[in-house]
Amino acid sequence: MRYRKPSLAWAAGLFEGEGSITISHQRNGTQQARIKLNMTDEDVVRRFHKAFGVGTVIPVPPREKHHLPQWQWHVSAYGIVVQLLTRLHPWLGRRRRSQANRVLIEMRAYKSASSRRQSLKGS
Repeated sequence: MRYRKPSLAWAAGLFEGEGSITISHQRNGTQQARIKLNMTDEDVVRRFHKAFGVGTVIPVPPREKHHLPQWQWHVSAYGIVVQLLTRLHPWLGRRRRSQANRVLIEMRAYKSASSRRQSLKGS
């Protein structure tokens, strides 16, 4: 069987069901957005990774003896997070789209405020 590159709609559907979007606030005042996808099917996670060509895939050991090992794809570089969420946005459901919007707005506000602080320091 010949492998075909997965479509963006397929990737968005998978992300809708198995992905997450988070933003963390660090003690030093910085923020980091992260998008990730966790599954027990390594081949599917790697196919998702290949669809975008960015991010990292890592094994996640089971938390309990009866759980299966998982595979996680994630990315947290600001520019890449913005690009991916923007590309996935049209295919996301209401709840996931709302999460994406919240993270994008919060990160843009943080970056803007950070830029203003940097320019004031340079003055």
